[in-house]
Formats: sequence, C-alpha cells, structure tokens
Amino acid sequence: MKNFVYFVLAIYTLAGNAALADGWNCTTTTVQSKKERDINVRVRNHVHPEKGTRNVASIVFSDPDARDGIRTIATFENGLRENVSTVFSNGTCYEADVNSNYKGAQVTGKYILGTRVGALKTAYIDVAFSYNAPVADGTIVGGKITLVKNNGEKIVRMMDCTRVLKN
Repeated sequence: MKNFVYFVLAIYTLAGNAALADGWNCTTTTVQSKKERDINVRVRNHVHPEKGTRNVASIVFSDPDARDGIRTIATFENGLRENVSTVFSNGTCYEADVNSNYKGAQVTGKYILGTRVGALKTAYIDVAFSYNAPVADGTIVGGKITLVKNNGEKIVRMMDCTRVLKN
C-alpha cells in the first residue's frame, strides 16, 4: 500500500510539471459565397522547451458544418513524428506548407474556403496578438487567413481567434 501511495504521488508530481499546448482556435468571419463555407483553424504551440514553447507544433483545418468524425480537412505538424516540418511560425504569424505529398494533406478532394487542398501551396494565419501584451484564456482577437494557390492567386479572409491557454 505504501508503494502505491508513492506511485500516485509521483504521477501527480510529473503531471503537475507537464506543459500542455497553448495556441488559438480561429473561425472565419467573412466567407464570400455558400461554396466557400466557414473554416476552423486550430493552432497549437510546442510543449517541449527544447523546441521552443512559442513555436507552432500543429495547424489543423476543419469544417465546422461537417458531422462529428469527418470534420478534419487537413493536419500539418512540425516534425515531431517523421522529422518533416510543414508548419512554421514567427511570433503569431503561422505558416502551413500545403504539400499534397505530405500524408496529413492527402485529403486533396476536400476544400478549404472553396479551393481544393491539392490546389493550395501555402496557408498563412496571422493573429493580432503579441507575447509582449498577453491575453487571458478565452480572449477573442482578430486574425486573418491567406491561402496561396499553386498558380499564385490569393484568398484572404478575416477570422476571430480565441486564445487557448492550458496549464
């Protein structure tokens, strides 16, 4: 019994020191047509100090109107699994390299803002936030998504981004 108590205390100590991902949950606010549909974008930062906890770990695009289980359109990650980085960040400017050969983007039949994933080159997410002026969990700030197609054409839409802090 004494060993069990030590085990439980060790688990709580380790769990208390574990960092959980922070980031943003964004939703478009300015779709232009019914064909475009709204889009959700979830950005999460790294939890590993050696990777930099303010550096993007993943960007997930999803369809809020789809039914549960099929909402995710594409997921892009920063090298935690296959040492392949498809996301990058500079402060709260995030970039997803939409390479249709990357397994997270092999849903090229799906659409982001009316454009097939396979027709996109890059997605930029800019959040109106500075780490020099932090905001509380749940605070909503403005944002913008810019999709760059393979042919160079750009699609720009405004977003509302909700701060996610987990600790």
